[in-house]
Amino acid sequence: MATATGISLEALAAMPHEDGVRYELDRGELVTMAPVHFLHTRIQHTLRDAIRDYIRGRALGEVFLEPGFVLSEDPPTLREPDVAFLATDLLEKEPAEAFFRGAPTIAMEVVSPSESASELELKVRQYLAAGTKAVVTVYPRTRTVWVYRPDGTSRCLEEGSTLDFPDILGEWALPVADIFPR
Repeated sequence: MATATGISLEALAAMPHEDGVRYELDRGELVTMAPVHFLHTRIQHTLRDAIRDYIRGRALGEVFLEPGFVLSEDPPTLREPDVAFLATDLLEKEPAEAFFRGAPTIAMEVVSPSESASELELKVRQYLAAGTKAVVTVYPRTRTVWVYRPDGTSRCLEEGSTLDFPDILGEWALPVADIFPR
């Protein structure tokens, strides 16, 4: 839920994180994030673990859960993807600040029941416009995964398909069926 506030990135960084409440900024508007469900967290960890296990020892980058990415300074836009992969070249540029200034290489969002299609579409567009190479949206209810690329292409993956990013993660691949609990 967005609240018109005109809040800055600095003010957001200084806000206390009480009771596990998380926030994003959408063009200067404070967005309170709904608490995540258990299934959401399971999927999030499955994705993170699958990438982490593959990249360990390969010097490809690092994978994170819910890091803050400044996608735009003006108007201030900060997003916290559920899972984010940062390629090594981006990690070398990372300043020691509260938020990473720039886009993740891969952003993954597990779609919550409370999230509207328009909110999700906006996030996808913001990630891609900021330089993300692949945006993944995971739909637990339908057990499907969508992958969006900067060239405007998208693809829907169902159980029986494989999620992969050969241009980013080489031979890494994850069967879509393995993303969801049985």
